This record gives sequence, C-alpha cells and structure tokens, in this order.
Amino acid sequence: MRIKREVEQIPKKNVLKWLENATNKTQKGGYDKTDHAPRLLGLIDPALVREVCPNCGRIFDAFHARLHET
Repeated sequence: MRIKREVEQIPKKNVLKWLENATNKTQKGGYDKTDHAPRLLGLIDPALVREVCPNCGRIFDAFHARLHET
C-alpha cells in the first residue's frame, strides 16, 4: 500500500534544502535544478506524479493537448 503525501503542500525551500543536503557530498556534486531537472523528469513515473500532484497532472494534460493539436 502506498502512502499518499500532500507533496504540493511542502514548501519549495524545504524541498530544495533536502535535495542540497542529500546530494552535496556525492561524487556528482550538489543538486542543481538547471543541470539535473531535465534528466530527472525523464526518469519519473507520470502516473505516480498525477496521483500525488494534481496540479502537475493538469500541466501534463495541457502539454498533451498542445502536442496533439491539428
């Protein structure tokens, strides 16, 4: 059973601090949104993101509609 967290309610500053703390001593260095986000987006499960982030689901829907316009 998966625990549903209100991830959209977590302050951005907390998330960025957690990412910095989790990665600052790694071989590849600390997290950098510009450098790392594009690759990370390619690794996520869109169904899981939709489940825990309704706002992101709406963005996915808008992108999908735009990509399939005739």
